[in-house]
Amino acid sequence: MNSRVPIAHLEIHNRISRKKDVWPIHPRDDFYIGRRQNDCLLAFNDPTISKRHLRLHCVVYEGDFVSDVPPMVYVHDLSINGIRIKKAEPPDIHVKSSQNLGRAAGPTLLSDGDEVFLTPGLSFIYHEDPRFAIELDVQGSVDELERKGFSSRYVVTGRKLGVGGYGTVYVAIERSTGKQLACKHIDLRQRGRNGLRIDSGSRLDEMKLAKERLKLQNFRDKQQREFEVLEDLSHPNIIQLAKVFHSRKSLYIFQELISGGDLYSYLDFKGGKLVDAEAGLVIRQVLKAVAYLHDRNIVHRDLKPDNVLMTSLSTGARIVLTDFGNARHLPKNNDMSNRTGLKQRMFSVVGTLEYVAPEVHCKNKTLDAQAGYSKAVDMWSIGSMTVALLIGDIMFTNRADPEYSKDPAKVILTLAAECNLDGMNEDPAWEAVGHRAKDFVRKLLVLDENKRLTATKALQHRWFSNSKHCLLFDSVYQKSIRGWQPRPKSLDLVEDLDSLMGDNPTETAVANAMEDTASSGTSPFFASNQTQDAAWTTGEGRSRRLPTIREVFEEDMQLDDEAGIQISCKDSFDPIATCGSQLAEEDLVTLPGLSHFLPADQLTPTTQDIDRFPSFPTTELSEPSWSHPLDP
Repeated sequence: MNSRVPIAHLEIHNRISRKKDVWPIHPRDDFYIGRRQNDCLLAFNDPTISKRHLRLHCVVYEGDFVSDVPPMVYVHDLSINGIRIKKAEPPDIHVKSSQNLGRAAGPTLLSDGDEVFLTPGLSFIYHEDPRFAIELDVQGSVDELERKGFSSRYVVTGRKLGVGGYGTVYVAIERSTGKQLACKHIDLRQRGRNGLRIDSGSRLDEMKLAKERLKLQNFRDKQQREFEVLEDLSHPNIIQLAKVFHSRKSLYIFQELISGGDLYSYLDFKGGKLVDAEAGLVIRQVLKAVAYLHDRNIVHRDLKPDNVLMTSLSTGARIVLTDFGNARHLPKNNDMSNRTGLKQRMFSVVGTLEYVAPEVHCKNKTLDAQAGYSKAVDMWSIGSMTVALLIGDIMFTNRADPEYSKDPAKVILTLAAECNLDGMNEDPAWEAVGHRAKDFVRKLLVLDENKRLTATKALQHRWFSNSKHCLLFDSVYQKSIRGWQPRPKSLDLVEDLDSLMGDNPTETAVANAMEDTASSGTSPFFASNQTQDAAWTTGEGRSRRLPTIREVFEEDMQLDDEAGIQISCKDSFDPIATCGSQLAEEDLVTLPGLSHFLPADQLTPTTQDIDRFPSFPTTELSEPSWSHPLDP
């Protein structure tokens, strides 16, 4: 997408002077509107307007549209007197058409026709360029009967935030507050759409059907794990869960709306890579999230730039970890028995090749091939992600290898298994990287999992805790999480839509008939996978015990031992101590946007040309990960 081609414009109305003006918005624009001319791209000489009244920024994913997701423009109220926004929603969305924002509201995604009032006499109307706008299509994707189950509380709009292999993310609105959320809609039947037709009744067909059902089971397990892990977590660097609705057919996960895009888009916006201190600001927040998870025996297992979100495009924005579909909650290791120790190990092949530890694919020569892996795999992924931020490329790759074009996964895994880090001393891409950042990478990309830094130890690394950096890093972090509020405890965070629709027998019968046709033989999806009995509270306050997923499928398939399928492995620390005031010049090459955190005489920036971020393939596993029988 051409960065100089406007994707939208502001139609500015000054009712006092009776003037109307137009201001274009380009991809990745990020500017202030207010009274102070030195800071604001649009400045108005009005004493009722704050020096920085509001902020507008445009997010474009990876330089162009992903699927049919258009550029997104957000407005963030920074004013003392507040701003008012008059939403221009489609007629079927009956929410407040006008609301006051305020600083605590955070960034709000604008839609075509929205009018923002800085004062009663000054406003602008947001207009999308028709070339970059898309038709709202939520009607065709979200079941109308299911929408009625939560429509009194939440509205799912047709505005897409993202499209993935497992579902679509839409902008949603909480009716009671008017707050924007992200709603991930997942069709739980999609793995059955390509199901096999069983005509002959042969043993081979039965095994194929069993395999298809096992795929469906793992797919549903993955989606359930997403919110089971998140429902008890509360941390500023972890995506916040707002509400979950589930049915036999669908899953709706409502989460906080993060407005800055993912880390890949941020890298592209920054020119392809980050200087040491900028990378440190990002990685330190990721470490805080992972330390919080590991302290609770939760392993993410798919850490990569795609799963790290930014609240804005500014240096020092809040970092948010997302996508917990591959996460695993390990049992507490309260004794030293072999069985308990085994439960602390994992065996499923998950993650993304460029960032995954070699032991996940049984390629770590320091471990027995059948030993599985531990939560240390997250630390390897953080090391790989740090490399991507510092040099704009992955660590273990060789595109000149003749085998790369045929089988890039083989090349990447082979190099990761060798773990040769000599390139950090020889590759010109590393020349501008400081010794602290290099040492941090070396202590994470280690084959011996017992020698890798833990998340807590990594936060104590001298890259973050040295006297020249800790003051800056902590000041930026405290500012980034200002305004974050933990989610209030909710007794009914997860609700069963089938029960909510149970008040209407006709609707329930229709829904059940549709489900039976699409995926015959399956039973209600969501139930606790824990060993203890768990009760779901329905919308009417009833509690009932649902069968676990494994119980459902064991009963459904009734497979004997001969037809069974064997699955093998082969297929916070805060350094706030007394700190020096001088910053390390080697790690502070260019820090745009950070001058307001420290006095000017404490910053020693120099300019540096930043290369464009090269595109390189990200190889996902082709199928949903298979759960190993020994996985807890």
